[in-house]
Amino acid sequence: KRGRKMADKQENTKKKGTVWKVLSLAHRLIPGYLTFLVILKMMAAAQPFIRIFFTSLILDGLLRLDSFESIFRNVIIMLCLDNALVLIRWRFEGINWVKKFELEQKINKMLTEKTMDLDFDILDKHETLDMLKKAKDGMTTSGDVREFCGDLASLIERIVTIVYSVVILVPLFIPKA
Repeated sequence: KRGRKMADKQENTKKKGTVWKVLSLAHRLIPGYLTFLVILKMMAAAQPFIRIFFTSLILDGLLRLDSFESIFRNVIIMLCLDNALVLIRWRFEGINWVKKFELEQKINKMLTEKTMDLDFDILDKHETLDMLKKAKDGMTTSGDVREFCGDLASLIERIVTIVYSVVILVPLFIPKA
């Protein structure tokens, strides 16, 4: 039982080491890529909450019988913020596509340079060619650095969405004096 716990701990340490290696590789190839993705995902998470927040302000204004100008101002602010966020996200998505392509090309370049450094006799062996194919497949499909960064940013987006939800819902459960 104790040996199993030790093996699990070593496996977790290996996984953490692998995560840091992938993150450092992504940062080395394109500095700030993960930060860029996180900002993009946070904007995506914020968009529905802008609508929810301003819709509640508009409904409150209607119930309080606020002036038309006050209600209309909230509608205009909501529309402007929402559309500005859509346009910014649209532009960022274009930049993200270029960065993903750049990252893929840099990874291919790294694999090619490593291949060129190999001795020709070693490169001629079937096992070496098979390992190179597996490395290329791992870096471009199943173990893709771009997808890993995207998944990590999506995880952060979900956490931010939960925080946004709590911030919006908590006032509903606090009794007013």
